[in-house]
Amino acid sequence: MRGLPDPAVVRPRGSVIIDRQTRRDLSRDLLSESLANGRAVTLNTDGLSMGRTIRRTDRIVVEGADPERLAPGDLILYRTAHGLVAHRVIRLPRAGGDPRLQTMGDGHLAPDEPIAHAQIIGRVTAIIAGKRRITLHGGTARCAARAQAAYSRALARIAAVCRGRIPHPILDVLRPLLRLPTHTLAALWRVTAARRY
Repeated sequence: MRGLPDPAVVRPRGSVIIDRQTRRDLSRDLLSESLANGRAVTLNTDGLSMGRTIRRTDRIVVEGADPERLAPGDLILYRTAHGLVAHRVIRLPRAGGDPRLQTMGDGHLAPDEPIAHAQIIGRVTAIIAGKRRITLHGGTARCAARAQAAYSRALARIAAVCRGRIPHPILDVLRPLLRLPTHTLAALWRVTAARRY
């Protein structure tokens, strides 16, 4: 996701000019405050990391979330050094082990760096695709999300084992085949969970 657009070139006399980083920090603080007050926030998306689940032109609805109540398959919005990221939880912290969550984009073959609870901003509860609202907490959506999380964990294991052992030209052929179940799951729940609004 990207920050706010650059300020207008023409500014009224006596206005305050806020640099890009300060605006980014203010928008993140406003987002966190809105979610903490129980409000849902709709955000534009950008990027291809979620494959066909969240498309480039979609918008996401984010609500505050208790990190202790997240489940594998949930889509979460979290902070990184590079900005805000919306990815799927594929692994929860183990008791007595690493206290961080493991996430992965549906369009990726490898998991992200583990994230701390403090980085989590909220849970994605719906995707708005054009004039359709796709809820992520219904029965079909939950089932597809859990299946996607399990498949992503398996893909991450396969990618870790194959790293450096399979030549790149062969990986380029295998990559679309490995992503086929992901695209099928995304298409299934996008059709069944969509509602016009």
